[in-house]
Amino acid sequence: MLDALLSQRAFPVHIRGYYLEAPLPDVFIGEICLLWQDVTCCVLLGRAQVVGLMNTIPC
Repeated sequence: MLDALLSQRAFPVHIRGYYLEAPLPDVFIGEICLLWQDVTCCVLLGRAQVVGLMNTIPC
């Protein structure tokens, strides 16, 4: 189970004002994502809402 959780981690690529860009597979626009301090810690830093998707499939 821990391996499944660790495989869903995402790290910010860009932070612009209130917008945080991170690769999140299998999400939907409007979905709420929880931002945790650490995988082993139960400190919730905040929540983020998916506002857009980017197509990253290589040509």
